[in-house]
Amino acid sequence: MHISDLLQFRFDRPRSIAFAGICSAAAAFALCGLADGLHQRQTAAAPVASDANGSAASGSVVDTPSADDNASGVDGDAIVSLLELVIDPDTGDVDSARQCLGVLAQKIQSRELAGEQLAALQPRLDKLLAGVLEGKRGEPLYLDAALLASTWKNPAALAAVRSLVASTDADERQRLAALDALVAAADGKLLGEVRSVLADARSSSAAFRGAVLQALGRLDDPAVADVVLASYEELEAELRPKAIELLTQRTAWAKALLAAIGDGRLPATAINTNQVRQLLASNDADLVAAVKAKWGSIREERDPKRDLVIAEMRQLIRGRPGDPHKGVEVFGRVCGQCHKLYGEGADVGPDITSNGRSSFEQLLSNVFDPSLVIGAAYQAVNVRTIDGRVLTGLPVEDNEQRLVLKVQGGKSELLARDDVDEVLTSKLSMMPEGLETQLKSDEIRDLFALLTLDRPPDDPQAKRLPGVQEALPRASTEAGQFASILGEVAAGFTTDAVGEGGLAVLAEHAGRRGVVRTHPVSREKPCILRRAIDVPAGKKTRLEIDVSHDERGDWRLVVDIDGRTAIDRPIDDQSCKNGWLTVSVDLTPYAGKTANVELSNAASDWLYEFGYWGRVEVVSE
Repeated sequence: MHISDLLQFRFDRPRSIAFAGICSAAAAFALCGLADGLHQRQTAAAPVASDANGSAASGSVVDTPSADDNASGVDGDAIVSLLELVIDPDTGDVDSARQCLGVLAQKIQSRELAGEQLAALQPRLDKLLAGVLEGKRGEPLYLDAALLASTWKNPAALAAVRSLVASTDADERQRLAALDALVAAADGKLLGEVRSVLADARSSSAAFRGAVLQALGRLDDPAVADVVLASYEELEAELRPKAIELLTQRTAWAKALLAAIGDGRLPATAINTNQVRQLLASNDADLVAAVKAKWGSIREERDPKRDLVIAEMRQLIRGRPGDPHKGVEVFGRVCGQCHKLYGEGADVGPDITSNGRSSFEQLLSNVFDPSLVIGAAYQAVNVRTIDGRVLTGLPVEDNEQRLVLKVQGGKSELLARDDVDEVLTSKLSMMPEGLETQLKSDEIRDLFALLTLDRPPDDPQAKRLPGVQEALPRASTEAGQFASILGEVAAGFTTDAVGEGGLAVLAEHAGRRGVVRTHPVSREKPCILRRAIDVPAGKKTRLEIDVSHDERGDWRLVVDIDGRTAIDRPIDDQSCKNGWLTVSVDLTPYAGKTANVELSNAASDWLYEFGYWGRVEVVSE
């Protein structure tokens, strides 16, 4: 339906019955288009001064255009006319009026409609809504009119909307709409009420208080940090990541957050690596210096050492089973900020009920190396606004009027395009690396006890993914598979060539399960396992190696460190008294340095020269 058709109903009252049936969606759609057109025309036009009153001369609200509208060629008249049309009980209906008032309120709250455009419309809208706001608060359109008028600080509307935010008996969706209106109005009394809401977990749901935290991002007020930090300890575990995400969005808030970490009120692990990276990109030199002093520099691309982390986590998870029921809490606090599982969690990243968990190895990679493969639909962007706010999210709409991001927690952030200063595509996944630094070992085990089940933990039919408790037997001659296979027993090691039988994981050898088998490439060329080991300073460190041989043959284990041979000994019946031999190599002389270690499966007399590896582990004490 064209806007002229909608406006025609205003002057053709016999058709009002038909209008009531079609107006609701069409009028809201038309109003949205009018507001976008208003933005486009005003942006293209030269600045125009408002008249003294900011309103039209005396006469009908519909029939008399404002001086500003005439000067800039905008459709302010049509917006006001359409609102009058749907509010009029003879031509409109309540649903249509609510949708139109809501559309206009959203345009103002997102700042798509702001500045001179809003200044030209405001007095005319005040006049139009006066009759509604003078009525009783329980009347059908009162709340919708108050939510709209409060965005430009209409006194009567502000009083009504403040009381709604404070009312614990009101519908939480209405309370949140009222909060959004007060944020848009930068209401000076808002933060006092927010503090009360965050402190009282009994009077509102966790979902509501989480939405309150997310709504505060638009409020450019340093005191936001004080309110959120004062409430942090009272927040449920799943709300604390939302609080941290909020505090990293603005420089003043981030400085307060770092101060709280510095004096021990919050742990440093409360901030993930992506948030640290975001703070380092700040234009504020003092903030950047404070972040570097705490965390140093952060990589801007995927960390190639994530393969080592995956191998270490594989061993951790296999070492002792976790509790899937406790894993539900860990998921909600961490993963559930962006992912759904069995219907619970936020809808930002993939729903992992049916995605990313087809095998244990895929799950390990997705959780601990999230930037290895990033789907096109999940390429995040980093956005900076002209007032200094920084956001990271997935773009779901980007045009001349607005940029819409889906951010952590599942909220959609709508930004007026004129308020966007910079948009950069991230080379990294929105899911941060370093989860292993934010969770305790038992929490990781519990989380994976949940994620590796094919059904909810209370379902008696639930089964564990293959390969979780013990290594899946497999063999490969493809170099791309070598790190994963070696990671079963030798975290961080890899090789570029192997001989007979390829590189293999065996179900069992000499009484030990989950063993890796190698073979020299030739009589002269060994199979060499390599790793650069960062040896910690101030500790005694050793490399422990459990090896075995084929009962029909033997081989030589050669250990080289930085090109120097530390060990060269036969692996045979004599050395392996009980089928296995443990070799210990002292790495303490390399403390504080990187030791380049090579473990060679070298031939002796070229008869069943298979090398068997049960464990290769760096131990520091």
